[in-house]
Amino acid sequence: MASTHDFDPPLIRSYATLSERQVLGVKVWPRRTVLRRTIVIVVIGCVLGGFYRVSAFAADPLLHTYHAGSRVRQLQAELAAERDRHAALEEEVAYLGSNAGVEETARSYGWIYEDEVVLPLPRSARAEVETAQPDETRTLLIDRPATSDRIRSFVDTCLAVFGPR
Repeated sequence: MASTHDFDPPLIRSYATLSERQVLGVKVWPRRTVLRRTIVIVVIGCVLGGFYRVSAFAADPLLHTYHAGSRVRQLQAELAAERDRHAALEEEVAYLGSNAGVEETARSYGWIYEDEVVLPLPRSARAEVETAQPDETRTLLIDRPATSDRIRSFVDTCLAVFGPR
């Protein structure tokens, strides 16, 4: 077979004799050694692959156990929060079922007793009460004299100043 190139690739060329290989500087391994090393490499690969499969098989239940435990802890925290919320709602239901709760709800809708008289607050006082916090509203209304006392005081002052001469 004639080559069109000036050289033949060394990988394709076959060396006929052992002495010719040694002359060219090629390291010669006996076929038996090559076969043994190939078998060792294949066996080590199979052992490592088997070890990987066994460890993956053994680790799978551990991972499921870990994830289940973390989910249980999360659900326990949610359950505790829901129990607290349930207790607060039960307290609110008990309060709204009492006389004070019914009265507070009725007053929030604008209902009054038959013997009560509604006096509108001046705009400044109404704005003050509306902007106050719930605890402050009660304090503002308690600290001020009752409207009837304020009217009586106004009338007494007028009579003292403009009274009969």
